[in-house]
Amino acid sequence: MKPKSMTLMRARQVVSLLRAGLVALAAVATASALAQPAAAPPSGRDPPRIGVLFLDAQAPSGQTSRLWMIEGLKLQGLEEGRDYVMDARSADNQTARLPAVAEALAASRPALMYGGGNLVVKALVETTGDVPIVGTGGAGLAARRPDGRATGMTVLQTSLNAKRLDLLAELCPRGATLLHIGEPESRADMLPRMEQASRERGLKPLGAAVRTPADVDAAVAQAVHERACGINILESTFLGALHGHIVQRAREARLPTMGQWPEMAAQGAVLAYGPSRRAMNHQA
Repeated sequence: MKPKSMTLMRARQVVSLLRAGLVALAAVATASALAQPAAAPPSGRDPPRIGVLFLDAQAPSGQTSRLWMIEGLKLQGLEEGRDYVMDARSADNQTARLPAVAEALAASRPALMYGGGNLVVKALVETTGDVPIVGTGGAGLAARRPDGRATGMTVLQTSLNAKRLDLLAELCPRGATLLHIGEPESRADMLPRMEQASRERGLKPLGAAVRTPADVDAAVAQAVHERACGINILESTFLGALHGHIVQRAREARLPTMGQWPEMAAQGAVLAYGPSRRAMNHQA
């Protein structure tokens, strides 16, 4: 039986294979050739297939993540279709479907699998087989299992929720209402913790666990009714698909919003505190 360390080594070998294809092509590439359709991989090999799992591939957050992945690989000199092919699978924003979609992806035997966010990474890690996994945002990926088949970047977003609350609280007068938006699936205990943290800072917490845009609309309407001073969007893979809608409704209600990614500022959030999703996708 192969040691677990061998599966992680396979992930590095896949990356080496991708780079090797680039080096071989670069030796004969010219400016005119680059304008032509992508050349076949060296020695007639099919390009490696990267299996990518999304909670919702059609959501703006899913589409943006895919573009950033392609952009990051291009910065390394790797072109989609020439040096690799991407096999994207989606759970259509249904968290209950993630394990089955992940298992089907693993069964198709890609060269490696990639996913972002705790829910997605967890589903990939729990698949059977030995396909190497690269992830972003999955707690404890490489830190806890350095000899396993999964590696990547761990994001301590949950730990940053208190810091985001501190920053947003500076905009709120003492005794004001602050809306916390979370989701019930993966962070059922987060809303109570943030509500308690708000009370400790002299604020009146208003918690909302949302699943749909209609839930967001109702939560923002309640915040307006309570004359809330702002909205704190808690860390969540599931909420990624709703970030744009939350920010839009908050802007319409003229409520300052705190987000977890700097890129959310481009969507209209007043504040954002955390690592860059774009940089994470590039590095992964």
